[in-house]
Amino acid sequence: MRYESPYEKELGELIAPDNCRIESGEENENPFLKLFYKTSKGEEYLLVKEDASWSLDDSYRICDRKWYNVRGNLHRDEKDGPALIRDGWCGISYHFYKNGKMHRESGPAIWDAHGLCVYELEGKELSKELWQTCVANGGKLPDKPKKVELKKLKEIAAQLGEQARQSGMINGYKIEEEELPQLDYASKVSSWKSHGTMDQPNCMIEYCLNCEPLDDTLRCYVLVDSSGNICNSYLQIE
Repeated sequence: MRYESPYEKELGELIAPDNCRIESGEENENPFLKLFYKTSKGEEYLLVKEDASWSLDDSYRICDRKWYNVRGNLHRDEKDGPALIRDGWCGISYHFYKNGKMHRESGPAIWDAHGLCVYELEGKELSKELWQTCVANGGKLPDKPKKVELKKLKEIAAQLGEQARQSGMINGYKIEEEELPQLDYASKVSSWKSHGTMDQPNCMIEYCLNCEPLDDTLRCYVLVDSSGNICNSYLQIE
């Protein structure tokens, strides 16, 4: 059934199941629309919400159409369309959600007319190649990366530090002669301390180590794949 939308010009036609209960009004000088759907068990829940807000500088309006499941999570069968349609400063964009997590197996989970394409499964951002592999494997995500012992990471950092001390270069950056003695710290395993990890879109994990006592000015980054193999490592002057 087609429902009259206050944002049809921006977001397109609103097609939803028949006999939804409608609530509409105005909030912060912008109209809103809510569609409530009743399940076969008689439970009513918010199915669709349309509203708008202004940017921080009031230069443009952001219009949203959101679809929810009975638990109140952003959700829509991807065959029916995106769970979030947004019209903002860069135009319209489409976002696919499954039970509150960004997810799509038939294409990018986020895309717009400007070429933005973000691939996600179960809320995990993936490279297009890895996403294709996972979809071909029934949508199964790859195993989480195996942890690497801190000792091994510190040894890698110290090796890079020694190379930097000998070459006088860090990641293409020439070290001033008066700063070279500081690299003595970088060549010692005991100088390197864990500074945390960060998940990467391709299901790799990036380890960060800080060289002490250089006051957070020199760090080592080590990229590890799901099998625990070292894919890349480098020093970075912060």
